Amino acid sequence: MSEYQPTPSPSPEPAVAGPSSAPHRHLPKQAFSSVEYPGPVSHPSALLKVVSQEDINECFNATYSPAAPPVLEMRYRMEDYAAVPVRGLRAPSQKLLLKITRRRKRAREGGDDKGKEKDSDEGVFTSEVVGPVTNTVRFRTMADYHFTPNPEGRIANVLQSLRDLDYDAILDYQVPELDESYIEPIDPDPSAEPSDIPFRSLLDLQPPPTFSDRRLPPLYNYKNPPQAVVEEFEDERTGQTRARYVNKARFVGHTPAHVGSVFPGIEVPKEPPKNVISAAAKLDQNLLIKMRKILEERPVWQRPAFLCQLTEQERKTVKTNKAYLPSVVYTIGAGPFSRSLVRLGYDPSANSSSAIYQRVYFYVQVNRSKNNVLNLDSGESGSDEEEDNVNKGTKSWWESEQERRVVAGLRAPPDRNREYIFDGQELHLDRPDYQLCDITDPLIVKFIKDLANLSETYDRQNGWYKPAALNLIKTLVRIKYMHVRETGEKAPDSLCYSAIEEYERDAQADESD
Repeated sequence: MSEYQPTPSPSPEPAVAGPSSAPHRHLPKQAFSSVEYPGPVSHPSALLKVVSQEDINECFNATYSPAAPPVLEMRYRMEDYAAVPVRGLRAPSQKLLLKITRRRKRAREGGDDKGKEKDSDEGVFTSEVVGPVTNTVRFRTMADYHFTPNPEGRIANVLQSLRDLDYDAILDYQVPELDESYIEPIDPDPSAEPSDIPFRSLLDLQPPPTFSDRRLPPLYNYKNPPQAVVEEFEDERTGQTRARYVNKARFVGHTPAHVGSVFPGIEVPKEPPKNVISAAAKLDQNLLIKMRKILEERPVWQRPAFLCQLTEQERKTVKTNKAYLPSVVYTIGAGPFSRSLVRLGYDPSANSSSAIYQRVYFYVQVNRSKNNVLNLDSGESGSDEEEDNVNKGTKSWWESEQERRVVAGLRAPPDRNREYIFDGQELHLDRPDYQLCDITDPLIVKFIKDLANLSETYDRQNGWYKPAALNLIKTLVRIKYMHVRETGEKAPDSLCYSAIEEYERDAQADESD
């Protein structure tokens, strides 16, 4: 197997800075603050019609905190207490304030000095940096809903008395008698457009402080899922043929047959579950034939390795329709073949030739860039579905490092179809979980194929290998895997010599005993 050798890129020549024709400008130290008014601006002083000067000073003088930035409230109806203000947030900015000056040329009408002056369309424009803009108030959120209640209502009068601190009016207030007239008709106005609501409420309700806490409009972008298809049906009431959307993926209860562990004499599943057999007729038979052929060549697979034998479209079909895998395989829960997909009717504990299908794995701490539920140890943690989604979460250190190495030309991009293979030279997935037949490193393969390392009987924990030999194989895989993972370089055999020597000493000691 040839190693990937990136083509060395030519070293760039050092850039030589040439003479600049841009003039030098002095940057004043006087800092400014700005308010991005959400509308046309006629004059800066017009802002004081909707925002008071006291509120502006309070907003810009307040201590800034990213968690709770200062707020500036803008009211289009200053006198209406029920009007909900539009809120803007202060944010630090790095902008420059420019002063644009236009020098106009005056033209004379009539061509003499006594004629009337008029403005010319032409002019000379100059710009001047006044200073930096360090704080900006931005109105990025939606305006809230509001309504104005009857200003002459009894509750409105009480609220106004509280605002004015009218002691006598508060004491004179009495709860009126119950009146069950809640609405009154509205006299139509010939000069106004007709209203959709021909009545007015008499409840005298006051608006709440806020109607909605939505800052930005929601983008629904509703789409029917691919499982929803149009199906015609007969309406029992009218007898007409109508169409409706039906979710074809509602029956998802298809799982492979499962055994806790295998041992000599156990009866393994030979047929799919009954609910899978009834659904098999609707499956793609060509795809089923291909899956059975793959299992004939190799009866035991890890799920990611098995899916790599299919095309992208076939993988999508198998993941979407849960009846494909149960039609051809069963799963084992524990032991040396745990979480493996096994061909229906095949017993790995019946013949020592299945030893190469045993699984070796160990745990590596995956440090991700965010603290979330994806911060799990790799290995046996998670389900088969999570294995398919391993790359959808927050990137781990290893994934970020491989992206950097690919950009730098130090390695080829990870190959999804080689994620389940360990060759001791390059990793394609940060998940140390392999079957022995998928390990191609020559040093480790020598111990895997050594018949002296096989046991005469099957063991539920170690399978067909002797415990010491299986532990040695796991140790060699761990040593080389960690070297490739941390350095990105091929793991030399010399790293494993001490472990091999210790194994040979223990083997000689056992023979002498």
